Amino acid sequence: MSSTDSNSSALLRRVTIGIVLIGALGAAAAALSGSMNNQTEGEYLTHRVSKGDLSVTVTEQGTLESSSNIEIKCKVKGGSTVLWVIE
Repeated sequence: MSSTDSNSSALLRRVTIGIVLIGALGAAAAALSGSMNNQTEGEYLTHRVSKGDLSVTVTEQGTLESSSNIEIKCKVKGGSTVLWVIE
C-alpha cells in the first residue's frame, strides 16, 4: 500500500466520521426542538393588558423615604417660603 492510498483512506475515514457527527448533531437538535415545542397554541397562558392607574397599597408599618431627593432652597433676602414647584 502506498502513502497516497493511506492518505486517501485516512481522508475518507475523516470525511465519513464528520458526516456521521453532523447527522447525529442534526438529529439531536431536531429532537430537542420538538420536545421544547410540545405546547399547542391554545395552551399558552395569556392575559390582555391595558393602560390604567396602578393602585399601590402599603400594609406594613415603618417609614418611607424617596430614593433620590432634590433640595429646594429659597435664596430671597429676608427669607420666604417655597409654595409650589412646577416641573
